[in-house]
Amino acid sequence: MCTLSTDIRSRPENGHSCYDHLTARFAPFRPSADASMVDPGRLEAGGVQSSVECLLRSGDKSIGGITVNRVSRRAVLAGGLAASAASFDGIVPLLAANQAEQALKDVASARGIRYGSTAMASQLLAGDSFTDLLLREVAALVPENEMKWLHMSSMPFQSDYRVADCLVEFAAAHGLLLRGHNLLWYWSTPKWFRELADRKTARTAMLRRVTDMVTRYHGRIDSWDVVNEPVDGAGDRTDHLRADVFLKQIGPEYLSLAHMAARAADQDARLVLNECGVEYDTPDMDRKRAAVLELLENLRKRDVPVDALGIQAHLSARRYPFSEQKLRNYLKRAAAMGLEIQITELDCTDELAPADISERDRIVADEYRRFLDVVLDEPAVKIVMTWGLSDRYSWIVRHENNPEQRRRDGMEERPLPFDRDLQRKPAWYALAEAFTRAPTRERVSTREHSPAAEKFSSKRPDWIFAR
Repeated sequence: MCTLSTDIRSRPENGHSCYDHLTARFAPFRPSADASMVDPGRLEAGGVQSSVECLLRSGDKSIGGITVNRVSRRAVLAGGLAASAASFDGIVPLLAANQAEQALKDVASARGIRYGSTAMASQLLAGDSFTDLLLREVAALVPENEMKWLHMSSMPFQSDYRVADCLVEFAAAHGLLLRGHNLLWYWSTPKWFRELADRKTARTAMLRRVTDMVTRYHGRIDSWDVVNEPVDGAGDRTDHLRADVFLKQIGPEYLSLAHMAARAADQDARLVLNECGVEYDTPDMDRKRAAVLELLENLRKRDVPVDALGIQAHLSARRYPFSEQKLRNYLKRAAAMGLEIQITELDCTDELAPADISERDRIVADEYRRFLDVVLDEPAVKIVMTWGLSDRYSWIVRHENNPEQRRRDGMEERPLPFDRDLQRKPAWYALAEAFTRAPTRERVSTREHSPAAEKFSSKRPDWIFAR
């Protein structure tokens, strides 16, 4: 286990810092020239293209084989208020002067909403102004890749928890609510699991993965994405499950088993069904919304523990029609089941927006605004997580997303609230506006993390059978 303070490189008297663990693990490797283009589904934990080294663009400093960018503290403090007023025309006036000075987490908190962002351990290695910005703006954190099974396990029934531990400790040290992403995802499953020869072994491996993770971080994780993207709205299965590796290796019961194993390992963590492709008004997304709701209703009827619906919200400016009413109905039906709703991976591509940065930023901000104005009007929405805080560290800018959602003019995408230089963009103000307009809500039984929280547990429920 590693310990962190504000400086990730700090070292306790008789221990090793997170910096030590990360540099020791990744120092033998160097990113390839096109590391930012690597398909994360092809990565193997501990391999030449590890989960950390492939996820940063080129910068001006290399730490332990991981290239990072640096921006001065002064640049962060200059922030969005130094931006041109013309760029934010029609946006800033909607915020009171004191709100324009506040961090997003504080604007959201005033309405009972927890705002947070994803981050990677490699970004925190820099110890630069990005970490300062992150701690200023967010009240919640979710690891981008470090908890995914593929990135933790390259050998059967073995996992490397060191990097995930560091992010958990970082969140605890700074009082951040932590989401666990994810326990199971078809796109990030180790090769060895895919090659298991029989269902009994596959079932055991899946249950151990879920139970070991949730048990290890018992009391540390507010919400777990138990199975990420399990639904296929276009398929012909009556249960609407995606025909993925878990269905093939275990069978349709895998989803219920995973949720029950997670609940057995931590009674208090919220268990989330996290899905994409439900935000817009298209026939495919109509079917996807209907399939998700039907699956949730079925799980609830069978007393399978599901506490929350996750809506990823990877938005795309000018690509799809939007129906306020359809989205409202979707949220209302989920809330009527007693589910909390979490916006889990919010960002916005700009491939169809013009090259002019001011105009492009305005269009992206408008996309954020129209989505959030609907979503935050539903009191069951308690958490909003952007999939990154700064364009500097976006998977969209790294071109890990769908190729059709990348700009054709070669200009860098601008999908997040802060730009590459950590300056506020119109998207920041769109978020702040939406939080300000949202009705106030309460979130019960929120676990506040602290350095005094219980340490990682090695116990496993008895019903998880041995291999």
